[in-house]
Amino acid sequence: MTISRVRKVRNTTQIKPQIWAEPGYRELTSLAQWLYLTIHSHPQITWAGTLDWHPGRLAAMAIDTTADDIRHAVKELATHNWVTLDEETDEIYLNGYQTGDSHMRIPNLARAVAVAYADIHSRTIRNTIRQELHQLHQAEPYSSGLGLQEIQDILTNKP
Repeated sequence: MTISRVRKVRNTTQIKPQIWAEPGYRELTSLAQWLYLTIHSHPQITWAGTLDWHPGRLAAMAIDTTADDIRHAVKELATHNWVTLDEETDEIYLNGYQTGDSHMRIPNLARAVAVAYADIHSRTIRNTIRQELHQLHQAEPYSSGLGLQEIQDILTNKP
């Protein structure tokens, strides 16, 4: 399989029930929780855990939500370290996306993460993902996807 043929956007999601036991999740407002779950299950979320940042489009997903509501909720999520938002590149990342899922255990999914990572413009988000992959490598050094050259290039900061 060539790297260019890998899907960049997910068509499934795994929101685990354990999210309710995560430290701090219950400390979020209902709107911030809704926004987190909406981003996590958004049809355009990439395998890297990123989404183009369009508050108005996210607000349109619920009849009683405005773009200002979304901006307020994302500030709350960012303050509590649930997301990384880069308003310069209009990208948002779900913090922990790489360490909380099992993408790196399956080589084809790891390859999809690498393909999606290549499309991220935000240096801040790229650094966050790289740090998470380093943490995962420390915790699970034998995950088969971590050995792929594409993932090794991310870990060593190769363009």
